[in-house]
Amino acid sequence: MTKQQKTENKAAVIELPEPSTSITTKIPDMEAISDIDMLSSMLSIYSPSGSEHPMIAYVTQYLKQQKIDYEIDTAGNIYFSNDVEGDQRILLNAHMDTVGSAAPDIIVEQIKDNGTVLHSTNNQVIGGDDKCGVFAVLRMISNKAIDTPLSGLLTVSEETGCNGARHAMDHHSDKFSDIVFNITIDRNGHTDIITQNSDYKLCSDVMDKMLQEWGKPFDLRTTSGSISDVSEIVSTLDINGINLFAGYYNAHSGKEYIIMEHLYESIAFATHLVPKLLQHFKNHPEHIKFEATKAFNYAYGAYDWSSYENYGGIKYYGGKSGWTKTLPESDSDTDNILEFFDALDKVEANEGGYCGLDRLADDNAIRISGSGKSIVIPEAFVNYFAEMDMLEDYLPVAQNGYDGIIAITDIKVFLDTTRAEGFEV
Repeated sequence: MTKQQKTENKAAVIELPEPSTSITTKIPDMEAISDIDMLSSMLSIYSPSGSEHPMIAYVTQYLKQQKIDYEIDTAGNIYFSNDVEGDQRILLNAHMDTVGSAAPDIIVEQIKDNGTVLHSTNNQVIGGDDKCGVFAVLRMISNKAIDTPLSGLLTVSEETGCNGARHAMDHHSDKFSDIVFNITIDRNGHTDIITQNSDYKLCSDVMDKMLQEWGKPFDLRTTSGSISDVSEIVSTLDINGINLFAGYYNAHSGKEYIIMEHLYESIAFATHLVPKLLQHFKNHPEHIKFEATKAFNYAYGAYDWSSYENYGGIKYYGGKSGWTKTLPESDSDTDNILEFFDALDKVEANEGGYCGLDRLADDNAIRISGSGKSIVIPEAFVNYFAEMDMLEDYLPVAQNGYDGIIAITDIKVFLDTTRAEGFEV
């Protein structure tokens, strides 16, 4: 589709309905509810940071109907466990708050080649970040077929700086004395096992290698990502932990959507992983303790995902320290790659916030073409179809096989234009 066709299509779109300032959500019978209905009803609950009370009511109703005991702390965090006995437990974590400005109108569609897609019809953030994670934790904790001892922690105010998790760790870390590993489910897409956040290295090298092996049959890879609750948990408890993909895309934007099949893949892998982890720690108790180490300095604020992180004096989009291994020797090539990151920042700012474009750099594979005239994003139209669709609204993107090709001159024109218009991140 050409840029002109996209512009014409946008102009022809029927005006979106005004978002509701308040909606009511009936809490259904949790014992008989389908997965789609359960996730849809959670997404329809507007629960921005500081106003998570309707989600707390929903979650506790689910736990009550599943006959799972729970506790709530002063901040609103919820603590619970499955009914499997054991003094070595795996902790499942997600957060109940979302980023948004109004209640979303949720629709479920069957889309060819994509599967079951949930999104909003009124251009509002649906909160897959992180209600996908909440859904996964609840379904796993109530799954009687799982015979691994599991505990759960659902937090508040993650989006404002992991404040709920910090409260839990500061005041109630004694509740986690039997935890040997943490799985946070709060990563976009369907490919990533995050073993290093922007602030902490979350796993030992030994554990990272094991996770790589366990992830291969699921086509998963270990990589680095943005800040999440797992940092607070592992740095307090001195254990290993990860942030696992959750099947949502374009987070923190009105274009956010969820692919249900990708969320199922997350649950399937986590279910596959927990007994392996427990068996490993029983065989190697010396591997349980791990002191999370600082990754590098970062700047983080509520809803502020457009800043740069610094590593070794170089600016990196989205805090990707791995570029120290792949940046080209040529100063001009390095400048061109960093300008591309700058362009990604400006696209996200224009879209209204974090949209997951840092995923384009996750493979540490972005490179300069042989001619030196283009940025090449390998497998872009396979792994990042949604992100590329967004990027095509701002930059001409050519396709070579499945690779995305963006001319450096087009990136410079885009940056020059935004600067001339006074457009600053």
